[in-house]
Formats: sequence, structure tokens, C-alpha cells
Amino acid sequence: MFNRKYLVVTLVLMKRFLSLACFLFLVAYMLLTISTAKAEKVSATWGAIKNGSGIKAAPSTSLAKKVLIHYPKGKIQKLPGNDKKGKTGCGTDQYSKYEYPKIHWVSGDIPVHWSYDRANEKASKALKSIQASFDTWTLVEPAWQTTYDGQAKTGKIPVGERDGINSVCWRRLDQYPNAIAITIIWYIRNSKKAVEIDTYFKSTIPWSTTGALDAYDVQNIATHEFGHWLVLDDLYKNCTSELTMFGYSNPGEIEKRDLGMGDILGIQKIY
Repeated sequence: MFNRKYLVVTLVLMKRFLSLACFLFLVAYMLLTISTAKAEKVSATWGAIKNGSGIKAAPSTSLAKKVLIHYPKGKIQKLPGNDKKGKTGCGTDQYSKYEYPKIHWVSGDIPVHWSYDRANEKASKALKSIQASFDTWTLVEPAWQTTYDGQAKTGKIPVGERDGINSVCWRRLDQYPNAIAITIIWYIRNSKKAVEIDTYFKSTIPWSTTGALDAYDVQNIATHEFGHWLVLDDLYKNCTSELTMFGYSNPGEIEKRDLGMGDILGIQKIY
């Protein structure tokens, strides 16, 4: 005859087993839900467009940063060596040299949107000169275009950190004591796709928009810096000294306002 005691014990054990199975199922379900939510968040971050500027935010681990420093002539103790003699146009604006580090904007991100921060501005009508500098490049290559999105406040963003906005601003640049200006490019490491570019003019040195001999000309320096937005690299050898992308400048200099042969060939190569 079936023992009633065994029946009770069996039912108790089955209840405990089912409770444990339910508990394990709930734990597994919660872990799966958390993992899915994290994956969706990463996917959304990758595809997000910040501030209406068309800048796609990529995971920080995939980004690299390139800093380009514009120096005054005579501030660098050891200058790079000269080009070989006899090259056509050497030392003139007809020299055909340019440097392209393969970083680029994709067509879907052109026109490139940018904003301007007037804080610490050191020259009257500086924005007009800055816009003229952008126009100098777009007039040569219509495939390259920019759109001015108005003023921005970038003062709380430390130099060298991203905020999702391409910006032009004025800073002390204490960490770059010999610089006239710097441009920082963020790009995706594998594809070389540019995702953000910022230009900083040093606010503790004299500036002018009229070519004054005792100050750095805004349009002259800006035209050079915006060559980096394309993305052209600095040139340092003596044969390139009359090109806009030559990496040194003097107070009163205005030659970089107009592009040389190498500058034009460079933008036409990229875009």
C-alpha cells in the first residue's frame, strides 16, 4: 500500500525544486534584459547626431586625436631640413607640395557645420575674417562646404576635449606656450573619418584684422588653420615657405590669406 508519508515528502521536494527553477529562470531573464539594454544604448550612442550639426558620436575607444600647432618663426630651435634644390617653384607660392594624412570628412557630413565663441576675442571684426578664411577654401573646391551655425559657449569645455561641436574660439593655451593657434582633429581610428575639429586662437598675444605689423593677422592664421579642417597637414621645409600650409608665421604676415599651388592641389586631391 502506498505510504502517505512518502507522498508528503515527495510533494515538499517537488515544491522546493520548482521554486528553485523559477528563481533561476528569473535571474537569467534579468541578466538577459540588462545585457540587451546596454547593447541598445551603445547602438543608439553610435548613431546619435549631436546638436543638429551632423556629427556622429562614436565610442570613445575608437577615436584618435591629432593636434596641429602653429608656431611663430624663430620659436622652434631646430628647423626641419631643406628640400632638395632645383625643384620647380621652390620657395614660391607655385610650389606643388602638400601633405595629406588620409583623415577626411565623408560626403554625408559635408557641409561641415561650425560655431564661433566670441569670449576673449582679441580683434574687432574677427568673425568676418574667419568667415573669409573658410570661403578662401570653398571658392577653390566647391565640393568642400561649411555652414555657420552661430555663436557657441565653449568656455567650460577644456582645450583638447570633445563636445560634439566643431568650434572656433579664443583661449590662453597655457599648455601650448609657443603656439599662435592650434587645431585639434578627432577621427575614427580605423576609417580615418573626421568626427570633430576645433580651432583655438591664443588670446594672450596681439591680433589684428588689418595686417598691422605688430600683431598676428586673423585671416592669415585662420586660412592656415582651416586647411587642417580639410584635412591638410603642416609643411615645414623651406621650399614650402610661401604656401598657406607652411607651419610658421610672423606678426604682420598676410601671405597665407591666399592659397598657393600646393594648397590648391591638396584640397582638390582630397575632395
